[in-house]
Amino acid sequence: MAKEFDEEYTDNFEQEDRLIIKINSCMGMCGLQGRSFKKNPKAKYITLKQENKFCFYNYENCDIEKPFVVTEGPFDSMFFDNSIATLGVGAMKTLDEKIDDSNAIYVLDNLS
Repeated sequence: MAKEFDEEYTDNFEQEDRLIIKINSCMGMCGLQGRSFKKNPKAKYITLKQENKFCFYNYENCDIEKPFVVTEGPFDSMFFDNSIATLGVGAMKTLDEKIDDSNAIYVLDNLS
């Protein structure tokens, strides 16, 4: 499935069941995130994003003119009203380059 979404995808992960989260943007689907439920998976999350699209989970439902919460993962964002998920800490660093984040409240995972 990953190669169908992103032709350049090269990681080979073992076959396993994953919860798939579809990520939409105002231009349509821009990404997928698969979450493993195995005890010690090779990768807990696999995220595929189309880099040429603006791609943050729940952005289309978020009012950035009001205070909004920014999390790394979609599951975390579901616990807050008016929130988005950047789909990883790397994208969080460049969020302010893509949108006005003056109303953002950043809620980060434990990075220690």
